Amino acid sequence: MRSVFFLLKKLRFCRNAAGLPSLRAVIHRPFAGFFGYHGLSQAKFSVQVASNFSLYCNRRAYNPARNIDWVGIKRQWRAKQLLMKKRKLKNHPRVALRFRLTRFGWERLQQGRRGKKLHLSAQQRRNKKRIRFVSRHDLVKLARQMPGHRLRIRDPPLINSPNIQHFRRSINKYFA
Repeated sequence: MRSVFFLLKKLRFCRNAAGLPSLRAVIHRPFAGFFGYHGLSQAKFSVQVASNFSLYCNRRAYNPARNIDWVGIKRQWRAKQLLMKKRKLKNHPRVALRFRLTRFGWERLQQGRRGKKLHLSAQQRRNKKRIRFVSRHDLVKLARQMPGHRLRIRDPPLINSPNIQHFRRSINKYFA
């Protein structure tokens, strides 16, 4: 019985092998060979068979590394590295709180609101409280600080009517 336990400890990873019982089956039925259950204490089950099974026991029949898309993983890693390279190192955690989207476009609070306003005039203090629209220069800063947000430049539509153009004043009144 001791040799069976020793053999099964070697083969504990081979539960799917045909004709080999699991360690749990031996513990629950220690005298199974005497009562007609074959496979536990027969002479066929030798150390040589066990050593042959142990060669293939811990080895898979397939290589899971072949099924992994290494090129795709590398491509995603490179894209992530490019984003991190473009991003500011200490991006502002509260930048998004200074911007809001209204029906007129993106608005922002003027910078310098929390600084010392001791040496500012009354008009300068009033200007600091004003809400302004996001300019093209702000979009560059926002792209570095908040790469998750995509603020696109949406200019008003161009009107090509000659009546609105600047040169209309200089030409004839009855033009067209």
